[in-house]
Amino acid sequence: MAAACLSLSASAVAWTGESAGENDPALRLSAEFEGGTLYRAGKIGVVELTGSYRQMGRQYGTLLRGELGTLYRDAIEDFFVKKRGFSEDRLRTIAKSLFDLYPRRYKEILYGMAETSGLGIEKHILGADIRAGLPAPYGVGHPLHCSAPGIKTRSET
Repeated sequence: MAAACLSLSASAVAWTGESAGENDPALRLSAEFEGGTLYRAGKIGVVELTGSYRQMGRQYGTLLRGELGTLYRDAIEDFFVKKRGFSEDRLRTIAKSLFDLYPRRYKEILYGMAETSGLGIEKHILGADIRAGLPAPYGVGHPLHCSAPGIKTRSET
């Protein structure tokens, strides 16, 4: 299957079809899970993912489990609920309406992440939908803002 990397703002590389660590000595192997690899270059994390969208989500959820939990606490619990006074029910309603519009492949990534990250699908739906509207340092520029534009797995090409 083709190797692919999810764009994670400061924490990713573009899809090249070859292993991210093979040609860059600055990248240090940090962890591996089910065909996915996490490299570190200082504080920057680079995730190389392989397989179906669901498999890539599982790899991402495991490899960045700690960072995803921290992001959820910082962005959703601390910023939106505590600082901005949003109820969790209101956030869930907004997130669910947006999630319903997502393409199947993006939903599959989130389902996979939920299987291995320890957060569950509801928290991933909240995180994915709400982050885009957050101000710095939690929003689109946050190192864990996740997008996957234009990548294809071998089964979809």
